Amino acid sequence: MKTSKRFTSRSTIATIFFVLSPFLVHAQTPPATGITFAALVGKLVTLVNTSVLPLLYALAFVFFLFGLVRFFFIGGEEGREKGKQLMLYGLIGLFVLFSVWGIVNVLLTVFGTLGTTH
Repeated sequence: MKTSKRFTSRSTIATIFFVLSPFLVHAQTPPATGITFAALVGKLVTLVNTSVLPLLYALAFVFFLFGLVRFFFIGGEEGREKGKQLMLYGLIGLFVLFSVWGIVNVLLTVFGTLGTTH
């Protein structure tokens, strides 16, 4: 049974490599469409800013709300402790996300790259 899992894992890695290898080779030179590395990074940053970060904010907020509900309504003393813990995790997540967002915006403003387009 272990060899079949090992084989499946290796075949999955090999498949991913062979599927992605044209993209890796194509990354050596800019494509004919004129997309540069800077444009690709810009698209990646836009994707993160519009999709990933709102999801992380929502997840941290849901952790806080679930902890709040658990603290007040579910499970007696054990529920209160677990609720406190979940609320703390949610608040720490929100604090870290807002702090990093603020630091990045300050750095972008200081270095004058905020609002510039290429």
